[in-house]
Amino acid sequence: MGALALPERTLPTGSAPQSPEERIQYLDGRLSAQIGKVEKYGRYYDSRNTPPAFAQQRFEEAFGAMFTQWKVNFGGLIVDSISERIKVEGFRMTEDPDADRDAWEIWQKNCMDAESNAAHIDSLALSRSYAVVWETGARSQILIEATSMVDALAFVGA
Repeated sequence: MGALALPERTLPTGSAPQSPEERIQYLDGRLSAQIGKVEKYGRYYDSRNTPPAFAQQRFEEAFGAMFTQWKVNFGGLIVDSISERIKVEGFRMTEDPDADRDAWEIWQKNCMDAESNAAHIDSLALSRSYAVVWETGARSQILIEATSMVDALAFVGA
């Protein structure tokens, strides 16, 4: 995703963005700020973090330089073992079973039974994930796309 070049401008502390330009600048700043967190947590998930310091000296004494690049991927193991057990099996939104079937049909048409796993992993490994939902076309087709914290954030406001 290409970066949008915006002029440096900050809002007064505690004030909400008012104009479209202020909202874009605000959201761009929030998105940039969360990327550091995503990268840090992603390194733990991918085992690109630093070696476990608690055991490094003992390994060096016992094995020399043999394990200097050794890393244990407990983060990935834990996240994957949880995510492989999460499965959306249906929806219960109201007492109306037709609405539940409609929601399940939308979910299936968007292949979310397969795509939702990526959102679950992001949520577990990176602290949150997003699904972008919109309506398109003359036939009022509803589309769902799981997206990463690198590409989206939640903005609750006017």
